[in-house]
Amino acid sequence: IAQCLVGSEMCIRDRGSTDCAAALNRALAHCREIGASRLELAPGTYRCFVSDGVEMESLRALLVDGRGATLVFRRTEGRPNFSIKNCLRVKMRDLKIDWDWETDPLGSFAKVVGKRADKGGESYIDVEFVGCGRHPLYGKPMPIKVMSLMDEKCEWISNERGSAYFGTGDGHYGTKNEWLSPNRARIYPGVAPVGLPRPGDFPGEYSAKKNFWISNRALVGRTYRIMHQYYGKNAFEISDSRHIAFENIDVYSCRGMGFLVKGGVSHWQAVNVSFVPRDGRPCSTTADVVHCTSNGGFAKLVGLRATLNQDDIFNFHDKAAFGKFDSPDTFRFLNRGGAGYISAAPGDEVEAFNADYTPANFRAKILSVKGGVARLDSPFAGGADGKGYILQKASRRMRNILIKDCVFKNHAGRGIMQSSGATIENCRFENGVSIPLRFQRAFSMSQWAEGYGCRNIVVRGCEFSDAKINSGLYGVYHEIFAGSRRTDGAGGFDKSATASDILIENCRFKNMLAMSLYSNFAKNVTFRDNRIEVSDSPAAKSYAGCALFENSENVFFVNNAVYARNPEAAGAFVRGSENAVVAGNSAKKAGAE
Repeated sequence: IAQCLVGSEMCIRDRGSTDCAAALNRALAHCREIGASRLELAPGTYRCFVSDGVEMESLRALLVDGRGATLVFRRTEGRPNFSIKNCLRVKMRDLKIDWDWETDPLGSFAKVVGKRADKGGESYIDVEFVGCGRHPLYGKPMPIKVMSLMDEKCEWISNERGSAYFGTGDGHYGTKNEWLSPNRARIYPGVAPVGLPRPGDFPGEYSAKKNFWISNRALVGRTYRIMHQYYGKNAFEISDSRHIAFENIDVYSCRGMGFLVKGGVSHWQAVNVSFVPRDGRPCSTTADVVHCTSNGGFAKLVGLRATLNQDDIFNFHDKAAFGKFDSPDTFRFLNRGGAGYISAAPGDEVEAFNADYTPANFRAKILSVKGGVARLDSPFAGGADGKGYILQKASRRMRNILIKDCVFKNHAGRGIMQSSGATIENCRFENGVSIPLRFQRAFSMSQWAEGYGCRNIVVRGCEFSDAKINSGLYGVYHEIFAGSRRTDGAGGFDKSATASDILIENCRFKNMLAMSLYSNFAKNVTFRDNRIEVSDSPAAKSYAGCALFENSENVFFVNNAVYARNPEAAGAFVRGSENAVVAGNSAKKAGAE
């Protein structure tokens, strides 16, 4: 790379290096030293195969102008493609980001050419990789983390069989497999790979039952998407920064998440950023598109496009922890991530909630954290009562989110909002295989806990079409969820502390297979002036297009128009709820106006 400096501006030119990230880091360091206002990349392809990624730290008032340049990344170790830390008023624009698929493919399309399903022995699936005479990983250990059935044209994920997961952690090799030829492999689903890393294993990843069940369900002759990677690396990782902007950026693929926005961040936006694979590849991101956690919020996603991602399309939340008091002044973390899950540290002020989210009326500062136990500066009045409590940082409140004019198409995961003050306007959710929108506060007693309460939400003018939902909550398949949940299925929550003050209006739901709305332990929810078109498909649930208000308060289903093959089946179900209003709706035969 050659560098050309003119005044307070710097230009970077490609000279064929495979370590362009190192040169960019030197240029960024120089910009920081002299207080440059602009860093330009000349058009070209920059290979970032060696160094630890691009480090953007302690920059002030800097524009990074890619001028259409493409940065191609590849590495097995190291940090994200771009680490943005302690920056103020930094903007990146006109860049293209990609991964080195020729050497290290993030995923593959593979056709099932045979299988053996044996309850008494080891079962397997034989696959042939599509479009390659010799797979880039042939002769090497191959990670296989997820298998998902595709449609016949490999344009979207099918809901016929669901997806099989074998490990998501960075560096995890998933399930056992072996090469049969340069473009064929034998996969043993649910069997641990011998002698290969498996960081972050989850219980139930491996079993004889899973090995047989997945092998038996495999469809010979059909094509699957095989994900070789999941979490790790990420395209952009932002921490301790304010007023950060991304504009006109195309991410063709990345290992991990598109945006991981962490603590200490506020006032950031992504405008006209796309996560769309090219050249018929099987994925864009190998994990969430946008994952925003435990920060100040004030975020905008405008004109963002995403397709063929893996995991959530967006997830805005604050982290909490589940645990119990060992003594009045010591709290034991029981979640899988322990104290590190919420980055608990001495000096943090925390507050406790009961398992139903009602306040436990307790605040304290952490004095020390050791072995998954936090020592506190004041005693809890309840003492070591053996009950479970939710602990969260008192200072963190994710808020003020705008998602506008975005398109999520052929997506794998959900849009999760577990923060307050959000508007989702004029967006399209098309052909996904998971619940498009969740407004919730949720926790697991052993894995994770997310959200401090979801309030003041508006969904307006959005279109939900062809959702192929393959799962539900509490057995209910639906497109929008508002309320609270626990992975163990238990209920009983404070409605005001879970999801409240939610308005969904002037939206269109096309070819619906599931419920339009499920409200469970929510308050002040209004669903009005929406058009609901129920699918004629045999896959449509008997309650498709309906709404369910369960254990909720002040809920309104009004002035909606439902079009269905059986309009007499349309309506709203109300169970265990207070002040539910269903009025002004119409139900007509499909096609009738």
